Amino acid sequence: MANCQSIAPKNSGGGGDVFSLNRTTAHITRRANFKQIAPGFVAKKTVMNRIRTVIDGNTAVDRYRRCAFEGSQRVTAAILSEQYRADVSSPDDSVELDLTNNDHVKNRFWRQDNIRFNKAVRTDSKNGTLSKHGKWAMRFSRWAHHANGITELGAAPTGMTQKCIKIASNPKFDDKTERGHWRIFGSLFAVFTTVTLTGKFLSETLGRMGTWASASLQKDASFLAASFSTIAAAASLFSLAFAGCSAIAAAKAPLDKRLVDSIQGNKSKHIERLYLILNDAKNKPTAQTLLMKAMKRGVGKDYRLSDKTPILLHRLMSDVKAADSHTVAIQAMEKTIGSYLTEVDPTGCTTGELLDPKTSNSELLRRENHLVALTNLIEHSAIDGNKDAIFRDTRNSIERGFEKLHEGAPEKRLGCKLLKFIGANKIAERAALKASPEYLEMKEARRKNPLFAHKYYRSAQNILDKSHQYGPVTVYLTRAAEFCRVVNHSILLSFNYQLTRPIAWLSGRITEGALKIPNSRCTSFSIGRFLSSATWAVVEVLVFMSLARGDGIGFNGREADTAVKFPLHIPVGTVSIPISIISTAAQMLVVAVPALIFMGAAKIALEIEGWKGNVERSTQNLHKRRQVMEGWS
Repeated sequence: MANCQSIAPKNSGGGGDVFSLNRTTAHITRRANFKQIAPGFVAKKTVMNRIRTVIDGNTAVDRYRRCAFEGSQRVTAAILSEQYRADVSSPDDSVELDLTNNDHVKNRFWRQDNIRFNKAVRTDSKNGTLSKHGKWAMRFSRWAHHANGITELGAAPTGMTQKCIKIASNPKFDDKTERGHWRIFGSLFAVFTTVTLTGKFLSETLGRMGTWASASLQKDASFLAASFSTIAAAASLFSLAFAGCSAIAAAKAPLDKRLVDSIQGNKSKHIERLYLILNDAKNKPTAQTLLMKAMKRGVGKDYRLSDKTPILLHRLMSDVKAADSHTVAIQAMEKTIGSYLTEVDPTGCTTGELLDPKTSNSELLRRENHLVALTNLIEHSAIDGNKDAIFRDTRNSIERGFEKLHEGAPEKRLGCKLLKFIGANKIAERAALKASPEYLEMKEARRKNPLFAHKYYRSAQNILDKSHQYGPVTVYLTRAAEFCRVVNHSILLSFNYQLTRPIAWLSGRITEGALKIPNSRCTSFSIGRFLSSATWAVVEVLVFMSLARGDGIGFNGREADTAVKFPLHIPVGTVSIPISIISTAAQMLVVAVPALIFMGAAKIALEIEGWKGNVERSTQNLHKRRQVMEGWS
């Protein structure tokens, strides 16, 4: 059963994908806040590990995939709930649900989260088989997606520039390694120059526009318009406008048979995957515990049993345990989900007594969210790394252009050509060999092979993952370097993103609480980006840029004669380097220096303390407050 796979339908919303039980169980273990520490054993993650996971967040493409996955999961919920209502209304007859004219299913299908990245809708649109309103709904939604890509560019110009430098130089380098820290340090100078010159170009160009305004007003307006945060805010506003137009068009779009076949296929896929997971866990108490812990965060106390197991999970597990065949189990699960989504009592004790869709919107939405919390464990971006072009935005397309530099035969790639051009033929041949797929596969296999552990014991990743094999000073210094890297990449480099997240979360809660409709992750994040980018743009202009011009806060006059000047001037011998305080690259450079020092000191400590060998971690050496138990298998 460990290798069971289920192929998704050809036109499923997220594209054709392959389900892996192993990847899914690993994802469930992570969602339960556990990690593998030894063969057959898992331990609860440390507080620092959980904090880091929260700070790191996810990438834009991961968010797009999650939108697509949850969009299709909500359509599945609508189908099962409507089918159950139809069956209850006609208990003596077999009812064939007409999805093409079902308002509940249509509303869930034409949501932005579902259609923006839906391969079936895109295919029908290109083939000309989609309705007129459906075409415009898809078209506006895609425009909103591309506008959101401009938002990502404006919100993180430093991050994109650094990512492109990484891709163009050597995308296989791990940022956690010593060479990775040096590359980050070196690339920040190039990033600082690129972003600064771009901002200067925009400022000078826009500053000459609008001859009707006074020179002072032109300069102040150019500061505001040239701000990358302002560009991000404006693009977010366009994204929201296009999404609104898409919603208006979608409200009049029908569900044709081709689309119905697609969502029925998605429904079958979700139920089949749930069955595979539950069937694998039914005789494994530890696996059931991990499932419970992974799901319970999305389920309130009133919908859990005394042992904290969600009622929905308990009922589905009972169905799988009681069924004597695969078909019987699937049918029972579909009926149970429909019952949970529609009946007054979530335990199923009020058969036939259904919630009123008009007066119980909040309760129905809450139950639907519980199912999504469960289906998120079997269809998630951490499981399915679909790289379909439909998920790419403007920023991803630019990064894709740099990735193409490393495609094709290794000897024909840009780096090797440059080395040969300057006469370094042997170095070029060696670089081509190390860039070949065969070499990379062999290297990855050797890293996992215990016989080659001594070849990688100096790796920073190895020190972080297998700290029990090293001395305390080596571990602490490596962790300090990693802490600096996390601060650089997840806070300084992602400040706009970190400010966006709570606003997007609050927007989602307001949507579900006040409007009684499911939260649209696409729309909520665009709202978050708009408010955070607009706020940061105002701060940049009225505080940092105003101080940089010497006009005080909010252009209220000359600043006081203080010891700190804007921009900051760093003396280097006989010259003075001006550093803008709003430059993310300049801030990151300040943090990158101690990261390099810590990493260098860790290597020295490793030479002194040595390596204990490729020994397995003992569960006895863990902190007494860390919960340890057997793994899924």
